[in-house]
Amino acid sequence: MKTEQKRSRKILAIAQVLESHPEVFDGKLEAQQLRETFINNAAMLREKLNLLALSAQTVIANRVEKRARYRELLDQVAQLGVLLGSRNQDVELLASFTEILNRFRSVSTARMLGYGEVVVNQFTSNTEQLLQLGLIQADWDEFLSLHNSMLATLNDTEDKVSGRRTIRMEIDLLIKAQNQLLRMNLDRFVRHNAQLHRAFASRYNRIRKARRKPATPDLPVESDISGQVTDNISGAAVSGAVITLIEHTYSIETDADGRYMLDELPEGSYTVSCHKPGYLVPEQAQITLGRNDSVIYNFALEAAVETAA
Repeated sequence: MKTEQKRSRKILAIAQVLESHPEVFDGKLEAQQLRETFINNAAMLREKLNLLALSAQTVIANRVEKRARYRELLDQVAQLGVLLGSRNQDVELLASFTEILNRFRSVSTARMLGYGEVVVNQFTSNTEQLLQLGLIQADWDEFLSLHNSMLATLNDTEDKVSGRRTIRMEIDLLIKAQNQLLRMNLDRFVRHNAQLHRAFASRYNRIRKARRKPATPDLPVESDISGQVTDNISGAAVSGAVITLIEHTYSIETDADGRYMLDELPEGSYTVSCHKPGYLVPEQAQITLGRNDSVIYNFALEAAVETAA
């Protein structure tokens, strides 16, 4: 999302200049058509950028609550699986559920559901073992329901992520078309009319010649890490928390709902930190992303205790 916004900034600014100076194009039919095409394309580009932002929010919102509860229940059942393997001296069961406990918090939804499938296969016909260890039947039923529901909606989530990639491709094509119009047509038109319309030419050239500020290199369009930051006591969303992708020294802030998304990431291992004045700094998240993967990681912040001077 950040990449598309940066690449579109000049185009949208120039479209505003063209809209503000229709008099420059009076009596010039081809130039008027060129202006109209550029302005219309810029409007389409703005719509696509808004769609990209909305689709990102939809992908996040649709999965955060379910995943959080599923993860809580998976943790509960996996701990009982470790206990059961230890009691029965079942080395294979103990190793399997120890791995689940160590890894399920920082993997993709698909991988977490794979761990859940191990739990379902192990205990569906032996639920009594879990109940004897203290698991409540209602929690087991909820876990099975969530597991089946999340499996059913996984493809829908993947479709939404795929939809974002489609929008990105459309944005890329629009940006290339606009840049072609600038280089081959508008730049030449502005040069030829600069003496008669100096204010217009000055605004146009100031935007065209502006250099980008040094920034972190754009990341390939691949996977994403998203989540929500909340207060660990009240559960209230924490807006304005700084989320940092350590490997790329790149930071963003959470929105009004405490949500964030780090997208355009290639597969690999990442460290994500969270900081908000007035709260203790939580442990950094160690996350592994696969190709075209999506991982959710939520931070629950503990308020810092002020000490008297």
